[in-house]
Amino acid sequence: YDPCDYLKAAELQARRDNPSWQKGPMDDVTSMQTGIMGYKGHIHYQCADCIDSYLDTIPADTPKTELFRLIADHIDQQIFAGYRLYPNNYVALDLLHGDSAHADHYTAEDKAQFEAYLKGQLDKIEMEGKDDAYLREQMLKMYANPAINQMGL
Repeated sequence: YDPCDYLKAAELQARRDNPSWQKGPMDDVTSMQTGIMGYKGHIHYQCADCIDSYLDTIPADTPKTELFRLIADHIDQQIFAGYRLYPNNYVALDLLHGDSAHADHYTAEDKAQFEAYLKGQLDKIEMEGKDDAYLREQMLKMYANPAINQMGL
C-alpha cells in the first residue's frame, strides 16, 4: 500500500478543479511523515542490472534528445520488469475496467480487503467539492498502473 495515496488523489482533484492550486507550506512535510510512518504492507526492493552495458550499445553520435529518450525508456522497462505485483494491483485493475479479467490473481477476500482499505483512505479526504468518484478512480489508477505497465497494456 501507499500510505500517501489519499493525499495524492486529493492533490489531483485540487489541481483538476483549480489549475493554479499550490501546495501549502506543510503539505510536503505531511506527505513525508505519512509516507514514512504509514502502513505499507508487503514491500519489494529490486536492483536492475548496471546500465553501463546498455549505454555501450548506443551509438556515440546519437543526438542528446534521442539519447535521453532511449535511456529513460530503458530505465522504465527495467522498473516495469522488476515490479512485484500484489493482489491489490490486480483488484484495482479489474475495478478500474469494471471486469474480473485478472481474478485468477486474487481471492474474494483480497478484493473485499482492498475495497475496505480504499473506502477508509477515501474517508480521510476532507476537501471542499469532494468528488468521490474522481478520487476513487485516481486511487484505482495508482494501484493498477504497475500491472498496466508490466503487462504493457
